[in-house]
Amino acid sequence: MPLPREIDDDEAFDQLYELLRAIAAGQGTDRSEAVRYSACRAILLASSRRDVLPGFVLQCLSVARFRDFITLYDPNPEVRERFIRGAFKLTRERLDVLSAFDAPAQARSVSGGWSL
Repeated sequence: MPLPREIDDDEAFDQLYELLRAIAAGQGTDRSEAVRYSACRAILLASSRRDVLPGFVLQCLSVARFRDFITLYDPNPEVRERFIRGAFKLTRERLDVLSAFDAPAQARSVSGGWSL
């Protein structure tokens, strides 16, 4: 899937997740996927999501480095894919918690202060 010129954090997160799952499952990559990996990763690293991303997203600067990492993690593609699903599930849960805490702050800024 080609990367649109501009995508938001949500789309970058979803595209990166799908790409990493496919690589973990043993799918090969080409140049367009390497470009998509780099672009999605850059968007996420520049976003407020950076602090809750799985550590391997921060450490694997390229799709080749991610492939090396995940291959060393476990030789079984099913185990690798399960690892990616778990890591991104945890990240989504953390993002949900953060957005729940942000909602009252946004309401206060819109209303001009606390309301009872």
